[in-house]
Amino acid sequence: MSGQDPLTTLFRAIVSIYFEEVTDQNLQHVHTTIEDNLILLLIESLEYNELWESGQYRTGIMRAASFYQSFLIDECDLESDIGLYDAIRSAAAEGFLSEDEERVLQFLREVRNDCGHNTWLRNEYHEETIMLACFAALTVTDSIRGGIVDNQLTELGESPMERNSPSNLTTIIQNVEERYNWEWDEDQRRYDPIHWSPSENEEPFFRD
Repeated sequence: MSGQDPLTTLFRAIVSIYFEEVTDQNLQHVHTTIEDNLILLLIESLEYNELWESGQYRTGIMRAASFYQSFLIDECDLESDIGLYDAIRSAAAEGFLSEDEERVLQFLREVRNDCGHNTWLRNEYHEETIMLACFAALTVTDSIRGGIVDNQLTELGESPMERNSPSNLTTIIQNVEERYNWEWDEDQRRYDPIHWSPSENEEPFFRD
């Protein structure tokens, strides 16, 4: 495709990286006029990755929580004064978020509260939990972005792109619910957190 603007070229390049092996024929079916929501998610994904790799986990968590409160309000046309908890619940109820995305974002929100209200010396949650929440920000952003691309292809009568590796959302949820023993409240659509710390012989989730 010739005569692309730089933003479209960037989008196509990142889509190629995200889906690893995508045929040029498939890429030609993606809109050449990129919607604002995809651009925002692409930028956020790159920022979270940089913060993750540099070990700035709390910064990544705070940035993601702030972003998603605004992003979900705009995308789902919600009341402008609602908080992140209600924004996530409403976006999931409208079908904009999958249940896995909803759970991961509510986990992120809960850890954000700890990071936002306490200094790093007084965080209630273990450092691994904080690391996982930062990783969750990157993972859920990739998932939402991929879902938007898939929806675009479906609207055009094309099959969604195949990802060569499974989503990490399930791994995050399993870790939160089985390793940390956080229970998901189906009625309130949120986690009941536990202040977990690893046992002496327990293998760390993240390895150097």
